[in-house]
Amino acid sequence: MRILRRASHCAASASLFLLMTLALSAQSQPPAPRPAVSTKPPQQQSATTSKAPDNRSGPLSTPGTSAPAQQPEQLVAKQNQRPASYWRDWLTNAGANWAIVVLTIALFGVGIAQWRATTTANTHNAVIERAYLDLSHVGALQLGATYASLSLTIKNNGRTPSDILGGQIRLAVNDLPPGTFGWVPLSAGPRLPAAFINPNDTLHFGPVQLPLGSTPMTANATVLVIGHIDYMDRFGGFHRSGYARQLITPTPANGNNLVFSVATAGLNYDRALTKKERQEYAN
Repeated sequence: MRILRRASHCAASASLFLLMTLALSAQSQPPAPRPAVSTKPPQQQSATTSKAPDNRSGPLSTPGTSAPAQQPEQLVAKQNQRPASYWRDWLTNAGANWAIVVLTIALFGVGIAQWRATTTANTHNAVIERAYLDLSHVGALQLGATYASLSLTIKNNGRTPSDILGGQIRLAVNDLPPGTFGWVPLSAGPRLPAAFINPNDTLHFGPVQLPLGSTPMTANATVLVIGHIDYMDRFGGFHRSGYARQLITPTPANGNNLVFSVATAGLNYDRALTKKERQEYAN
């Protein structure tokens, strides 16, 4: 709908601009000169000269001889000559043409302003009204010999429904020498299924099993549970919500051994999917 409204505004502005431009060009053309046409028959258009009397006795002709008349081509050329003030008079008397120019520019500017206002309003509404999904956990992370198990929840904190495209959860460890930092995945981890979620609803998954892998860990190793979910909102936006918690031992009395920490600060986020990430859900 946003694209249709945007296209209609642009088409209306472009059509109006084109019509005004055509009207201006039609009115601004100066009148074409007409060739002069004589009402006399062709044989009468050439002026005749009175024949002087035959005065053989004197060298001078008689004073009654008339001057030669102008030819038709000379009359046409003379009428085609415009006065020097023609264009000046036309510009002076063409206030209506300049009014059309100003009106066209003003209407075009109004169309651009309306398109920008509509685009800004649609973007603002999408940010406020779209879905916001959060991945979290319930209870403690249970460690076994080869697997760890954890129950997960997905909650929609937004105002509109959302389609969960998928996601992943895994364990990672930072057990590198002092002065270095990096997370080594213990295993690929299971994929989270696709689902539909309404506003303020919560979906429960699990408990899911997270393979511990074969990576040896020391007593000082920092273990994280890292995951994400990908979802699409009702405005056509694709997003990824990140999740990360640090494992603390021993398990506290409240039964929650996964907490926020400095190590997980940059791993909890909500961002748009990249083009490469969206291609995973193209089919």
